[in-house]
Amino acid sequence: MTPEERFYTAICRKTPDRVPSFPKIWVDLASKLTGTSLLEIITGPATALDVIFKAGMLCGADGIRQFHFPERKVTQGDDGKVYETDKKGKPIGIIDMEGGLITHLFNADIRLIEDPCFMAHNHYWMSDTPLIRNLSDAERISIPVKQNFKDFGWEKRQKKIIDKNNLKMAIVGDLHSATLAFYVELRGMNRAMFDLLESPELVHAVMEKGTAIAVERGKFNIDMGIKILRLNDSIGNMSVISPDHWRKYIFPHISDVCSELHRYNSSARIYCHICGNILPAAGDLVGTGLDCIGPLDPLGGFKPALTGGIFLVPDA
Repeated sequence: MTPEERFYTAICRKTPDRVPSFPKIWVDLASKLTGTSLLEIITGPATALDVIFKAGMLCGADGIRQFHFPERKVTQGDDGKVYETDKKGKPIGIIDMEGGLITHLFNADIRLIEDPCFMAHNHYWMSDTPLIRNLSDAERISIPVKQNFKDFGWEKRQKKIIDKNNLKMAIVGDLHSATLAFYVELRGMNRAMFDLLESPELVHAVMEKGTAIAVERGKFNIDMGIKILRLNDSIGNMSVISPDHWRKYIFPHISDVCSELHRYNSSARIYCHICGNILPAAGDLVGTGLDCIGPLDPLGGFKPALTGGIFLVPDA
């Protein structure tokens, strides 16, 4: 089996020739393994894709994830901090070099949510000021489509990695998040927690936009020939919210992502990255239509023996 066949066979719940290796490699680890500067990665979206590919090859991985970074200009201040700058060289925020390479904006214009480029990469920018204030703002969230991703250079850069890879490893496309992680990015953690109690209509309205964006990202990846897709909600777990809130807010939107992308291409396979305790909703996660759940966090109470019950899905 090729690595791609091995990984795809396993995620289809069939028996590969051996257990596939799929280490969690992001650009921070990849930079160390390849000797590439993080500044080079931040300013070069093509480099961000390439270092993960190279790191996967160095590790002998059967699969790698791919993340599309925005193009950012940076400068290093006398204080040692790294700042993102605008086109004129004026600093607009501090980049957290130890926390996801996210730019913490000094001033956030709420009109950013109308920009397809911002919404395609929104998780690389954060603000203390919520970018979503009400339902009217939620309606203004832009949904990037395939042509937008082409315009941002995603297709050209991804094709270079696919050609270089030549079936050496399975390539996993990123959908980012449709649910709570997406919501927190636009509202902030504390506000988001109160919104679950006080503003359910707003929560669903924003997550509907997150769902639409995740689906468009999935269609882009599928059209590139990428059949395995990663959906993230590292916040939406029962270490943070209640099982009832999970079922009310997270379940319907993950279900929509899965149904839309399986309808678009029945051979697509979707796994969810989720942290913390998911045991109270494990059966519900299966019911969303996900093809795989990973990782299953031992710090959240998961034990491998549990897979014999709630995680097994009968073949259709």
